[in-house]
Amino acid sequence: MNDQKRVDEAVITHADFVLICQVEDEEDFGGFVVKPDGVYVKAFDKHLLALLSPEERHELLWHPTGRYDEPALPLPCSLPELRAFEDESGLAGSIDEDLLAEVLAAKRKNHTEQPTRPAPAIKLASKAPPPPLHLRGSSPSWVGRPPAVRPSWEEWLMMDRVSIYEAAALSLDLEPRKLERDNRYSFPDEPTLEKYQMRARIIDDGDWSALGRNEFMVRLPAFAAWAIAKGMDIPAELRELAASAKVREQPASNAPGANHQAAPEVSTADDTAQAVALAGITKREILGVEWPLPTGSPTLQNILNELPKWVTDAYTKVGRPGKGVNGSHLWNPAILAVCLATTTPQKKWKAGKGALTALLRRSFPEYLQQWEEAADKL
Repeated sequence: MNDQKRVDEAVITHADFVLICQVEDEEDFGGFVVKPDGVYVKAFDKHLLALLSPEERHELLWHPTGRYDEPALPLPCSLPELRAFEDESGLAGSIDEDLLAEVLAAKRKNHTEQPTRPAPAIKLASKAPPPPLHLRGSSPSWVGRPPAVRPSWEEWLMMDRVSIYEAAALSLDLEPRKLERDNRYSFPDEPTLEKYQMRARIIDDGDWSALGRNEFMVRLPAFAAWAIAKGMDIPAELRELAASAKVREQPASNAPGANHQAAPEVSTADDTAQAVALAGITKREILGVEWPLPTGSPTLQNILNELPKWVTDAYTKVGRPGKGVNGSHLWNPAILAVCLATTTPQKKWKAGKGALTALLRRSFPEYLQQWEEAADKL
């Protein structure tokens, strides 16, 4: 009992804390700053905090009293105070029990215990336990960060669309599948995490049309061109993707029967981003929505399979035509809508412009302006 009492009364100094918890970076110990007089909650960038849910902010900014100008754990402290702090702060597992035993043994042997200074007892905040998050707890700051892993570009460059967060990772030459955006320890280091979060914010705020965006997805070639227009430093693979699109403006006069003129090359970076977004989408994406065709007309899948002459202006040949949804041609939804809304000697039926406008607005917003300009002339 006396031995246990001596252990409980042992004084844990700043030096002891750094050793026992293996603190490598006193400026960022699992979201805390370690100073000689105590362990303080780290001040976080307000933009970073804005990205978090209320529960995540609550977890990240935990403090026993809510007074952030005071230490969450004053130093020196007693061992029970240290253990209480470890449990409540989300740093469970950060105490190296072997090192702790060595420190306590040395204190007993050398009789160097100092009287514990009166310190305010840690008053645990009354709150329901937060959901298990990775902001703190499972990986203290002294755990080694994983190395940066480059994307599997051969696979990613075949993707039609990627999420905003995948685009942010790819723009930094990082494999998106190796990152967890709510787990800081899945990133190689803090600067990389902060840059990733900044890129994600910029992309999320970007022009939907230029990005070829649909909900939380963007078209990868359009994103690459848009990033170049923004002056972002992006990997060579994305730059080559933007360049290989062979972007040219496609005027609204591409409607069937219109006088065709050579399209001028796109000259500005902003125009390049916009034009890449309109370069075309796959047959699978076209058939992924229900088009408003009139009764008695052939199905859209049959039209895209057979490729009648009246639909020629709506697609770009990039490979074999193919049957089913896996045909390799790229389709422009705006020009396809023009073809469907126009009669020809071979095609007597037409789709309604109002229904087509609603479809473009809902499913292909980046093509809406091109369609509306052409529809005005029908």
